[in-house]
Amino acid sequence: MPGAIVVDPLSQQIALTKRELENLRVRYTETHPEVRAKRQQLTDLLDQARRRAESGENGEAMPEPTNPIIAAIQDRINTIEGQLIKLDADEKSMLREIAEYERRIQVEPEVQRQLTVLEEQHAVAQEKWRRLEREAEGAEGSIDLEDSKMAQQMEVLTEASVPERPVEPDALQIYMTLLIAGTA
Repeated sequence: MPGAIVVDPLSQQIALTKRELENLRVRYTETHPEVRAKRQQLTDLLDQARRRAESGENGEAMPEPTNPIIAAIQDRINTIEGQLIKLDADEKSMLREIAEYERRIQVEPEVQRQLTVLEEQHAVAQEKWRRLEREAEGAEGSIDLEDSKMAQQMEVLTEASVPERPVEPDALQIYMTLLIAGTA
């Protein structure tokens, strides 16, 4: 058909593989086996297109589109396909972000509940600490009081001293007192 646009199946497959690779990259990391396999498939297709462009299917050089309108349309299609791939990747990224926000919103009440439980446990532990601290202070006061009572009970007023003279009755003094009393 004259004027019909003929799209190369290899170009279509390359564009499709690029879109699939971008979609896989959105879901997986670069080291994921599916991403690596798709990247290898794209590399193989690009190599095949390069070899084909260099030598053509039958060993002849591939003719460039002679109609500038067709070439412009093909360029525009390639540009739009690239934009679609980027927009698909952006959409996937935004959907991941939305899913993460939704997950965080759903998890937040549980985290709030856990925080409340921890705050209550902390308050109970703090009160127990204060009570034990008061009991320890009271016990120290009781020990001090008990020590002072024992010290009061066992207080030594003065130490005993050895008398210089014997305490026994002094016979000489008794005789003298009697003698004086008898003469009087």
